[in-house]
Amino acid sequence: MLEKLGEWSDRLERSLVPSRASPTKYHAMNQGLFEKPRIQDYEASITDAEGVRHVFIIIKTPFHKTKGMVGGVIGIMVDVTVRQSYEEELLKIDKLESLCVLAGGIAHDFNNMILVLQAGCYHNVGRNLVMFLRREYSV
Repeated sequence: MLEKLGEWSDRLERSLVPSRASPTKYHAMNQGLFEKPRIQDYEASITDAEGVRHVFIIIKTPFHKTKGMVGGVIGIMVDVTVRQSYEEELLKIDKLESLCVLAGGIAHDFNNMILVLQAGCYHNVGRNLVMFLRREYSV
C-alpha cells in the first residue's frame, strides 16, 4: 500500500510541479523532518501541467516504525485556491464598503452646508418680500 501511495505521490508531484527546483526544495524540507521530528505546515503555490496556479496548505509530519525509527513522512495537501480567491473578493468588498461610507459622510456634510445656504437665501427672500409688501401695500 505504501508503494502505491508513493507512486501516486510521485505522479501528483510531477503533474503539479513542472520545475526541477521545487521538488528539491520539498525534499530538503522532508529531510529536515527526519532530523528534527515535528509537524510542518506551510502554504505553497503550485502550477499544474495546464499552467493553472493552485494554492495549497501542506501539513506534514514524520511517522515511526514499530521500533521507534522514522519510517517516512506523511502529510496532507488541501487546495485553498477557491477560498483564497473568495477572501480576496471579500477584501475588495470591504474596501468598497469603506469608500461608500466615506462618500456618504462627505455627501451628508455637503448637504448640511447647502441647507444652511438655502435657509439663508429663504430668510433674505422672505425679509425682502415682507419689506416689498409693506412698501407697496402698506401692510
